[in-house]
Amino acid sequence: MYCVKCGKQIEDDALFCTGCGAPVNSEDDEKNVFSGLKDELEQKIKNPVLRSAVLKKFTAKTWISIGVAAVIVVAVIIIALSCSSGYESGYEGAVERFIDFAYYYERNEENTRAMAPYIFWQMWADVENNGDINEVFREIKEEFNDAEDKEKLKDRMVNKKIKYLTKLSEQECQQVEKALEETHNLNYSEITEGYSFKLELEIIQKSQYEKTEKKYNIVAVKMDSEWYLAVYGNNSLMWLVDNIT
Repeated sequence: MYCVKCGKQIEDDALFCTGCGAPVNSEDDEKNVFSGLKDELEQKIKNPVLRSAVLKKFTAKTWISIGVAAVIVVAVIIIALSCSSGYESGYEGAVERFIDFAYYYERNEENTRAMAPYIFWQMWADVENNGDINEVFREIKEEFNDAEDKEKLKDRMVNKKIKYLTKLSEQECQQVEKALEETHNLNYSEITEGYSFKLELEIIQKSQYEKTEKKYNIVAVKMDSEWYLAVYGNNSLMWLVDNIT
């Protein structure tokens, strides 16, 4: 087994750790520690399906040592938290969020914030809502949630295709950054990575056999570790959400 304090491997019948001298925990102590870790796991994983699957794995095995178990549980928590939003990482996640926002009307504050950098929403708030950025998000949610038939949304399916994916060079990233700043008269953070591609969407109303198509020439950019989607419109480069709203 392993020492709880320093992690050194020790004999199963040892009373004290030969590495740091700490007293060795009994089996009851270990069970209490695992119980606490399980409780923490339940609280931190928000996605119910993911939480259930992880907890089944957690309780299905009898752990040999507290040191090994603690490392495994910490790793599981980190992975679970990174997946808890339900979206992919990178520009693909930004595309999925946009589809949810624009076509499934998932316009909660989290999704709306993810459509453009914070500085853009603050500018919007200063112009339209006396600087109250939370009021901006409330209005967007109320306006568009009221505008769409909820039953129609349940019947909707959106298929996507990403074509002509091209990685932007450093110079192209700088050009995109400059174009966005000129459009909104804002000093955005540095674009550290970017892609251009064509996004083709097929919107299907299953029960009515209706199908419409949308196409966007997208520039996906990474700012402050977050991905956002921009699009050309009215002879300028703007955030895709600005083009929708």
